[in-house]
Amino acid sequence: MPISLDVMEGDLMDKYIKAVKKLSSWLRRAAAVLVTAMIMITAVGCAEDNMARVDFMANGGTGTTKQIVTDQVSNVQLTANAFTRDGYVFTGWNTEPDGSGTSYSNEALVKLALNNSLILYAQWKKDDGTETSSDNTETKKEDTTAAIADSGTVTAQKAEPTPTPTPTTNAAQKASSNISTANQSSSAAIKKKTWHDRVTLPIYEDRPIYENRPVYEQQPVYEDQPEYETKTVNLWRYSYSTATYDFSPIGDQSSGYYDSEDQAKNAANATVDNLVYTRMISMLEDEWFASTFPVEKFDPAKVKYTLDVSSDGSDPAKYIFSYTKICYTYTLPSSFVPVVSNPDYDDEQTAKAAGNAAALAAGKQWYDSHTNFSADDYNPDAFTFDVATSQEAVQKKVATGNYVRVQVGTAKVQVGTESVVVGSEKVYVGDQVVQEEGWY
Repeated sequence: MPISLDVMEGDLMDKYIKAVKKLSSWLRRAAAVLVTAMIMITAVGCAEDNMARVDFMANGGTGTTKQIVTDQVSNVQLTANAFTRDGYVFTGWNTEPDGSGTSYSNEALVKLALNNSLILYAQWKKDDGTETSSDNTETKKEDTTAAIADSGTVTAQKAEPTPTPTPTTNAAQKASSNISTANQSSSAAIKKKTWHDRVTLPIYEDRPIYENRPVYEQQPVYEDQPEYETKTVNLWRYSYSTATYDFSPIGDQSSGYYDSEDQAKNAANATVDNLVYTRMISMLEDEWFASTFPVEKFDPAKVKYTLDVSSDGSDPAKYIFSYTKICYTYTLPSSFVPVVSNPDYDDEQTAKAAGNAAALAAGKQWYDSHTNFSADDYNPDAFTFDVATSQEAVQKKVATGNYVRVQVGTAKVQVGTESVVVGSEKVYVGDQVVQEEGWY
């Protein structure tokens, strides 16, 4: 026989209320076990890759929001919401579809744990500015906390939801309404809390950058130079007035046969002068020698040679002559011979050697410019010079043996270094806490 709620009074009403509370408590425990099991299953899936993971569910919306898979655990920023839902406005994330879990704002910084997975559901409200939620939604949202611990376990604490019984009588409805009102009053007294991660920002400071650069200075350059004094000293000079060169105009020459030795000698002496003159004219260049060395000025006495007369061994004997070492001593023009030098020599021997060297150089110059001989025909020993020396008292600077320090210029010298600012750089000097970790 059904019991009418209109007459449900006293003990019967109390029993009914107790039964409703037991059912509500059982449902809450079952829901907590189910959520914990789901999270643990998800965490096991992540344990294999040693990563932390965040998955985003549309919860009635459409679209895709990119999941997060990372090895970081602190200050991980949530992906910006990309879901949409017609007629609704996105209000944030929650670990439960009905908003009874932990709430997170869009792109919030969260703390994760490796080998665990966090599932977040999009939360919506109607676009007309009014929130639609059950009587116990606010209590569930604010009192539910969820954290993913470093050990890899997930803990969940939730306020027990208050089910709404649906009795068919006015008395049952009144009792249920009283229970709901009491639960709502209790929920309103609970302060709303949200988990906040510790947030720090680096502090930087502009500091100058220095560079050591050399410092230079112009400094005098000194040199130790010998000290001199003027003294009267006797110095030697050289001079010479003549210079000759012994030409070898022809090589060895031989003749025909003569009946006697005297005939051979006379023939040799009669022909040698003309032979030498003819060869001298052909050996010297252009017209210069012919015009300054005419035949009437040719001096046979300057012709030198060695004459050899010999028999051929026949009977009667025949005689032949031959010339060897034929030369002609030529006197160089005076214009090619320096006459006197400056008194620059400390002794006579040095002055005479210098005179011979100067005369030889002058003779070589004449030889190169007025003959057609090759370099191989030149014989410096063929020159003969009449070199004289003389002494003269002169004033001369003489070294005293002392030295004087004299400035001879300047030089750029590094005298040190200086620190110069060449720019600036940002230097990390510490961290500034902008948000403390905790529930508040």
